[in-house]
Amino acid sequence: MKIGSDDKKKTPYGFKGHIACDEDGFVTQAVVTTAKLHDSQVFEELLKGNKIEVYSDSAYASVKTAQ
Repeated sequence: MKIGSDDKKKTPYGFKGHIACDEDGFVTQAVVTTAKLHDSQVFEELLKGNKIEVYSDSAYASVKTAQ
């Protein structure tokens, strides 16, 4: 909750765009979720199709994503 300048409680809304790009930087997949959803939760959905290589930071490293 956030208190506004008029002292009324306001609920902030937020959205997040999760994007997959090809090696040339063109967007190949995009998913929009609420801001509280971590990127790893839509990792597989972003990789639909025949992806050979994935470059990401260590937050996505797991046995499941290494396959």
